[in-house]
Amino acid sequence: PTKDCFIEFALEHLETEYENIGTKTKYKTIINSLKKYVNESRFASPEKSDRFERLIYRALAQELISASKAASLLNTDLNYILDKISILG
Repeated sequence: PTKDCFIEFALEHLETEYENIGTKTKYKTIINSLKKYVNESRFASPEKSDRFERLIYRALAQELISASKAASLLNTDLNYILDKISILG
């Protein structure tokens, strides 16, 4: 909602404050490109990092932690961890 308000404000400001047709056209193109960029689907879902999970599995593979500890750190069931490492191993 805030992004759309800013874009609508910019378009309204452009119409009321600028008289030169060339300038208006140039800025409308820029604003419309920005609007398209903001509304792309990649902004719909937040990014998710899997670095912590990868570090846990690395520690497990290097036998620095047990499968039980890995399950606890990943807040998941021990059987899930055991199934996953049997598939990978």
